[in-house]
Formats: sequence, structure tokens, C-alpha cells
Amino acid sequence: MRKWYIVFFVCIGFIASCGMKKEEKSSEKTEEVFQYKNITYMEGKQYYVNNTYSNKQVESIKLETKEDFEEIFSPAAVMGEGGLPTPIDFDKSFVLAVIGTEVNQSTLFEVISLKDRGEFLELIYSYKVEGEKLSYSLHPFFFVIVDKKYSKDVRFLKE
Repeated sequence: MRKWYIVFFVCIGFIASCGMKKEEKSSEKTEEVFQYKNITYMEGKQYYVNNTYSNKQVESIKLETKEDFEEIFSPAAVMGEGGLPTPIDFDKSFVLAVIGTEVNQSTLFEVISLKDRGEFLELIYSYKVEGEKLSYSLHPFFFVIVDKKYSKDVRFLKE
């Protein structure tokens, strides 16, 4: 009878120890998910795409120098409050830009999120062409200014 008690308690101990290891593994996976974080950014305002720039599809670009930026964009200051272009210090930041094709309809770009995924940044955006045709064409775009401490490869995803 004693042998059965010993075998019974050994089996219970074995089963309990196996169950505990599985719980530890699942908590490790949960910790990995929470390491991803949102990155703060500033939207660039009061710029336009240069007439010399052309593209046949929506393009996603990371710009790290003033020279590269000025090949594509120029300032478009207007009178009034908020009329000055957003200042960009390329010594401290870089630009992530998405440039649409030239269209003659109202176009809306929207940043959904910018996240640090560990080995790369992930920028998710939406892009909608809507409304009636306009009597002129425009080159829709958006760009965000990001602190250089987050500089790494970028994946642009359209939602």
C-alpha cells in the first residue's frame, strides 16, 4: 500500500512541475509583445512637392539629409498664423515621407501609427482619393519628422 502512495505522489509532483514550465514560456511571449512602442513624431506642414519630382506610384521614402529633402520638397509659406513651414533640423531628426501620384481629385493621407518594432520602424498610413474632379492637378503627400535616436530601417504599410 505504501508503494502506491509513493508512486501517486511522484506522479502528482511530475504533473505539477510540467504545468509550471508551460506557464513560464507563455509569460515570456507576453513580455515580447509589450516591448513595441509608439514613436512620437511631428507632421510636416506648409511644403509642396517640387515640379521636377515625378512618380508613377505611391512612394515611401526615408530622408536623412537636407539636400535629399530639398530635391523633393520646397517650403510653401503663407500669411497668417501657422503659415510658416515646419522647421526641420536634420542633425537631430529625419523625415519619413509618402508621396502620391499627381492627381486631379481631392486626396487625403492620414498617419495611423508609427511604432518601434525592435529591428525596424513601422509607419502605417491610409490613402484615399475622393470627391469630384478638380480643375487643377496636385501632388498629394505627407511627411513626419522623427527624432534621430529612432533611426533604423522603416516599413511603410498602407491600411
